[in-house]
Amino acid sequence: MIELVLIQLNTPYELLKMSAFNIKPSGGWIHSDKLIAKQGATYAVRYVGCLEVKVSMKTLDFKTRSSVAKECINRVCETSRLKTVDKKRKVDKKVLKAIAEVPNLKYAGTNVNLNVSSVNLSLTSLDTNQVIATHEMPRISFASGGDSDTLDFVGYIAKDINDLRACYVLECGGGLAKDVISTIGQAFELRFQQFTNKSPVVGYCNEPPFNVNRRGTQMKTITTIYQERCHRMSMIHPRASIANICPSPHNFAACSEPQPDRPQLGYNTA
Repeated sequence: MIELVLIQLNTPYELLKMSAFNIKPSGGWIHSDKLIAKQGATYAVRYVGCLEVKVSMKTLDFKTRSSVAKECINRVCETSRLKTVDKKRKVDKKVLKAIAEVPNLKYAGTNVNLNVSSVNLSLTSLDTNQVIATHEMPRISFASGGDSDTLDFVGYIAKDINDLRACYVLECGGGLAKDVISTIGQAFELRFQQFTNKSPVVGYCNEPPFNVNRRGTQMKTITTIYQERCHRMSMIHPRASIANICPSPHNFAACSEPQPDRPQLGYNTA
C-alpha cells in the first residue's frame, strides 16, 4: 500500500513546510517533468464513487488521515459491491466522525481517463468524454492505496469548487495503483517548484514573498517537523527500510539515514 501526504497548501509557508514531508521514490519518477508540467500523464481507470470527508486533513494526525482514506475506499467498494462487507472490521471513532455514512455513487462504474498534471487532476469518461471531476492540485490533500483487500484501489481526498471535501475512489487494475500515486506525487513536487520559482503565485495566497530571516526561521521549523516524521516512521517500519522511506531533505544531524542533496517529494509505504 502507498500513501501520499499533500496537505492543502494555502500559503508559502505551508508549501515550504510540506516539501519536507514528501520524498521522491528511489527509482525516480515514472514520467518526465515536462510531460507532467504540460499535458499531464493519463491512466485508464474505473471511477467507483466518492464519500464525503467532514473534517480538514490538517486537523488529523498522519495515522488518522491514513485510516480515513482507507475506510473511505472500503466503504465505497462495499457499497459498489466490489468487495464483501466486513462486519468485523473495527473503525476508530475519530475516523467515523470524519466521514459521511453513505457514499455518492453518481457515475460509479464509469471507465475514465485519469489525467494528472501539475495544474490539476481530472476524470473524463471514456465513452461520453464528459468530465466527471476536476481538482486543482492545491485542493488535493491526501492520497492512499487501499489495504490488503483493496490493493488495486486508490483514494484521493480533495475539495471541489464548492469547497465540498470528499475521498474519490478509483479502481486501478493491472498494478497501476502505485504508479498513479507516484504520478500525483510528481505533480505535487512540480507545483511546489513552480511556486518557489515564481513566488507569489496567483491562486495560492496573498502573502508577500519570503525574506531571508523569515525563511531561516521556517526552515528550523521544518527540521523539527521532519525529525518527528522520521521518529513516527521508525515506529512503524523496520529500521532497514527507513532509508528508502524517509531520507532527510536537509543534512540533519539527528537523522542517521543517507541524505539526498535537496528536498524531494515522494510516497510512504505502509
